[in-house]
Amino acid sequence: MATKAGDETNGYTFQWKIENISHCWLKRGQKIVSPTFIAETLEGAKWSLWLYPKGYADENFITFYLRRECDWDEPALVAANYQLAFLGKDGSFLKENSSSKYIFDRNGWSVVVTEEREKVFLAERAVFLPEDTLTVQCTIWNKGEKPVEPKHLSARTVFKVNRRSFVWRIDKFSTLKPGVRNNFKDDLIDFDLVVNETIDLTKTLDLNIISFNKSIQYFSFKTSFVDTEGEKEDSGDMYVIEYFDYDFKPGVSSTL
Repeated sequence: MATKAGDETNGYTFQWKIENISHCWLKRGQKIVSPTFIAETLEGAKWSLWLYPKGYADENFITFYLRRECDWDEPALVAANYQLAFLGKDGSFLKENSSSKYIFDRNGWSVVVTEEREKVFLAERAVFLPEDTLTVQCTIWNKGEKPVEPKHLSARTVFKVNRRSFVWRIDKFSTLKPGVRNNFKDDLIDFDLVVNETIDLTKTLDLNIISFNKSIQYFSFKTSFVDTEGEKEDSGDMYVIEYFDYDFKPGVSSTL
C-alpha cells in the first residue's frame, strides 16, 4: 500500500508520450520539454522532463532527465527519490535509472537516462516506438520505498505530420529525352520531379522543392519503384531524402 502524507499519496508517476518521434527535426543539443507537473508532498515543487532526441553531447544517443523548475517561493533544496524509464508498449521498463534521497536545488536535474538511437529507432524500433510513439516515465516520491499506488499524471507531445503520396507513370522510360517534368503542389509545398540524364547516359530523377510556408521544420521524401503488378520493390531499393528547416530556401534541389 502506498505511503500516505495526510490524505495524499507520497508518490507521483508522470508518463509522457511523444508521438511521431521519428519525424523530430531537432538537432544535437536541442530538447523537448514536457508540461510541468507539481508534487504537492515534495514541498509543492514543480518538475518537468527534458528529452534530447539526438543527445545533449553525442547524437548517437537519445537522453532525458528530470528537471526541477525554479521557483523562489519554494525551499532552496528538495530531497526526492525518483525512477526514470523508457517504457515499452506493455508498460515494461526498457531502460531505467533510479536514485534515493537525491538533492535537487532550484533548476537542478537528475542523472541522465541514455539509450542508443540505433537501438531505439532501428534495431528495436517495434519495442521502443510502437506506432512511432516514444513513452518515458518518471516516478518521484519523498520517503520510504517506491509507492505501490502513486498518483498518476500524464501528458503527450505530438509532432504534426502531413503525409502525401502519388504515383508517376513514365512511359517509354528507356528512350525518354532529358527534361521531362511533373509538378506537384499543395498548400504547404511546391515541387517538381524532373527526369534528366548524365554524361554516361544514366537516368536521374531530380527533385526541385519550393516552400514558402515558415511552419515547415522537416521534410522527408521517399521514392520507390513500382512493378507491373502495382507492388513496391523492397525497402532496399527505396530512396529517402530528408530536409530540415535550415535547408529550406526559395528553392532547394536534390538528385535521387
